[in-house]
Amino acid sequence: MLGPARGPITLRRGSPSLLPSGDSFAAPAKPVARRDLMNTRSTRLESVDLLILRVAKAYADRKMCGRTGLDTQSARKERERVLRDAHTNIKIRYDRDFVDYFATLCWASDFTKEEFRTLTRALKERPHQVRITMMLALSAAG
Repeated sequence: MLGPARGPITLRRGSPSLLPSGDSFAAPAKPVARRDLMNTRSTRLESVDLLILRVAKAYADRKMCGRTGLDTQSARKERERVLRDAHTNIKIRYDRDFVDYFATLCWASDFTKEEFRTLTRALKERPHQVRITMMLALSAAG
């Protein structure tokens, strides 16, 4: 239910917050808690990004481990080809098809239970963001 009408709201000039005169807005009880929440969220996003980068590097390493007898330049070119092929395969896949392909790339990685939960949650909640991050990670893993 609305309270009694107080008349028009006038703004005070020179006030940096331009609060209505006579009224005040209560400051959040714990502004630090909100900052901590944002830091926790950004840390969680960073951990997902790092997990995805680890998947990309592990995939390239496992694909390259059976290829012996390559000189340094040939090995670098082959690694770039492996990463480029994976990047192209991700680029053409969307939604469920991407998630299935991403799972095949993860065969090379070892995850703890918490890392597995974090990555699974990210795939369920933000598959498009995981897809873009994986393409960037494949570019960075070379």
